[in-house]
Amino acid sequence: TAGTTAVIEFSTSNVTSDMLIGADAGAGNYDLDDTELAQIQAADVIRFGTTDGAASGTMTFRTATSPLSSEEIEINSSGTITLDDEGSAIALATGGTGTIDINLNFGSGGTLTVTNGDNTFADLSTTNLIDIDGTNGDIGSEANPVQFPTADNRLQITTTGGNIFIAGLGSFEPDDISTVDGSIDIEADVNGSKLTIPSSGGGAGIRATGNGNITLSSADDMFIEKFVQTANGDIFIDADSDDDGGGELETTGSGDVSSTGGGTIDVTLAEVKFVGD
Repeated sequence: TAGTTAVIEFSTSNVTSDMLIGADAGAGNYDLDDTELAQIQAADVIRFGTTDGAASGTMTFRTATSPLSSEEIEINSSGTITLDDEGSAIALATGGTGTIDINLNFGSGGTLTVTNGDNTFADLSTTNLIDIDGTNGDIGSEANPVQFPTADNRLQITTTGGNIFIAGLGSFEPDDISTVDGSIDIEADVNGSKLTIPSSGGGAGIRATGNGNITLSSADDMFIEKFVQTANGDIFIDADSDDDGGGELETTGSGDVSSTGGGTIDVTLAEVKFVGD
C-alpha cells in the first residue's frame, strides 16, 4: 500500500533468549544462518528485536550481510549486541547503501561489544548512515573498539552514560559522536591513516558534555573542522601515533578544541596549522 513501510521482524517470544545471525548458526535459542537470511526478497526494513527493546539476551551478528543492500537494518536491544567478524569478514554489512540503525537506549541500557576489535576486518559497514543510540551501556571497549572501514559512510553515535570506543581501518571521518557522562576514544592508527572531524555531513562534532575525556589519535595528519569539546574532562590528541614524525594537526573553519570546565588539553604531533574561516 502506498505510504506504508514493509518490515520483516525477527524476535523471540522469550525476551531473554539469545539470537545468532549469520555464519555458523546452528542449534541454539534462535539462529538465522546465511542461507535463511538470503531468503528475504523484499522489505524496506529488516528488524532484529521488537521496537520496545524487550530483547535482553545476547544478539550476535557473525559475518552477516543483508540480502537487500539498499534497505535499512534495524536492531533493538536492552541486552548485549555482539559483532563477530570471525577474523575473516565484516561482522555486519548492508552490502550497499542501506542504513544501519542500532538502538540500545532502553531501560538501563544495552551494550555493543566486539569479539575481534584489533584486526583488519570491520565490524559495521555501509555507504550510508550508521546510527547508534545508547544510554548507560558502552559502545565497544578499549581493547576491542568498534571498527569501521574507509567507505564513505556517516557515523552518528549518542549515549547518555556509556563510553564510546571506535576505530577506523584507514582514514576515518566520524562526524557526530556524543556522550553525556561517558568518555570518547577515536582511533585511526593504521599506518598512513588520517583522522578528520568533518564539517560536511551535518554532524555536530565530538562532544562529551559531562566529566568524560576525549581521546583522538591518528597515524598521520588530523583535521578538525567541527567542535571537539568536553565540559569537565580532559582532551588528548595524538596526530603521530605511529611515531614516524609526520603527523600534522590542522584546525579549519569552525574547528575548535575546548574543555569548557577547565580540563587539560594534551597534544602530541609534529606540526600545528590554524587555518581561518
